[in-house]
Amino acid sequence: MSPLDLTKLGLDLIDLRKTGVSNPLRKKPVGGIVLHSPGVTYVNRVASALGHQVDDVALDHAVASDFDGRKYQPGYIVGQGGSVYMLEDDARTTSHSSQLLPILSSGNWRSWAQPLGGELEQHGRGPHVVYDWWDAVYSPTSSPGDLPFDACPNRYIGIDLRPRYEGGVQFSEVQIGALVALVVALSREHRFLLDIRHVLTHSLADPIRRGTVARKGVTIGVHWDPPAKHFDYAAFMVRLTEAA
Repeated sequence: MSPLDLTKLGLDLIDLRKTGVSNPLRKKPVGGIVLHSPGVTYVNRVASALGHQVDDVALDHAVASDFDGRKYQPGYIVGQGGSVYMLEDDARTTSHSSQLLPILSSGNWRSWAQPLGGELEQHGRGPHVVYDWWDAVYSPTSSPGDLPFDACPNRYIGIDLRPRYEGGVQFSEVQIGALVALVVALSREHRFLLDIRHVLTHSLADPIRRGTVARKGVTIGVHWDPPAKHFDYAAFMVRLTEAA
């Protein structure tokens, strides 16, 4: 989608496509959206590096510029103030997510987990206890391997939401509004459905690695990318439908 088209929709667009790393052309059409959040710890680190009193505009730009030079990056970043940073053309594939583990296409994937920094292993708890949050969105008998990106979430465009660095409510209303407008525009441009199979979070796309944490040796299932306590996925999907 062109920056001009997005600007015509009223979005405050900052075009960073000509800077940063080079990404390959897509081999298949855009299939949907994967939503991410880089995390408060990372944003705090970027804020500290600025070396002066931080405002949202400066921090949004610093985070977008930092991601623009990384191997792993989304196609877009939506800042706290509602600005949309376009890091790459939609026609190119960015590496915003890892290839799904083969176990995620099996019938017993819910018995496995790989919390951040850990190894893939059987967690030893009730499968639907750990992944009840995933089952609440999809079917208790389905798997991420059934999703139409063919075990490669990078077939979808990645969009990151920049969280607040002070803590508290991580995403602003104007930011979510800009995200809604962006996703609706991309769905029209690339002709994908605004449903749970084509617009999803990183945790929903890869629950074994992005939907579990280890606490005192026990595996806990939690939707943390973006964090569910700050990003209401169900409410967001309702807003998308209403805006379409």
